[in-house]
Amino acid sequence: MTQVFRTTNAPRATNLGERLSHLGIYGDAQLLQTGVVANSTIWEVERCADCGIPLGAPNCF
Repeated sequence: MTQVFRTTNAPRATNLGERLSHLGIYGDAQLLQTGVVANSTIWEVERCADCGIPLGAPNCF
């Protein structure tokens, strides 16, 4: 997932994998559970009680 992000959005983010590993994020599921932060002014996030993954996404503006 980080490779796709880098390729499509931030090609200069060459140290992204290392920065995520320093935060304790080693896989896509972990990234979705702990690495993604919702902007509460746009979206009140609801997460799965079992795994912590967001249940949906807000509509585009």
